[in-house]
Amino acid sequence: MNIEQFERFQGQAREANVIYYFSGDLNQAILGALGEALRHRLEAQGVAGPVRRKLFSTFVEMAQNVIHYAAPDDDAPVELHAHKRASIALGCDGADYWIVCGNQVQVDYIPRIADRLNELRSLSLPEIKERYRHQVANDGHEQEDGISKGAGLGLLTIARDSKFPIEFSFASDPASNGSRAFFIIKAVV
Repeated sequence: MNIEQFERFQGQAREANVIYYFSGDLNQAILGALGEALRHRLEAQGVAGPVRRKLFSTFVEMAQNVIHYAAPDDDAPVELHAHKRASIALGCDGADYWIVCGNQVQVDYIPRIADRLNELRSLSLPEIKERYRHQVANDGHEQEDGISKGAGLGLLTIARDSKFPIEFSFASDPASNGSRAFFIIKAVV
């Protein structure tokens, strides 16, 4: 990236009202540091306590989804597969705050992810809260679902805290020879 490209990037971030942005490898240790930085940034911005908690929770859940489910970089050594690449941004549009996260996923997982998100998009807030309560009490989750590590609680938390239905998209990654796609998810708090 040259200086002019970086200037354009900064200008686009300002125009989009981005107040926090990260792009790079993500693991639990990095998430802890990013979370602490985000907490300070939201306090400095004067974001009200309840909104700040929802933003922080949504940020953590999106990052946890990356850590648990993102496709590892094929070029990375096996010992670095615990580091998953992602981009995550937080910004505001008037009184609404948004969080967008993007990472690579295995193409085989796209139908499963899309089905879960489309289902969440169709539920009312009381229905989402009831699903959340049910999943928290679901002791048999691991026998029912061998892929999900958290009984779908992360997506339910994001949907519960979002003012509007979660937005998402998938874009193919030509460099992966059809094995991976770029997954983007957005929530408005």
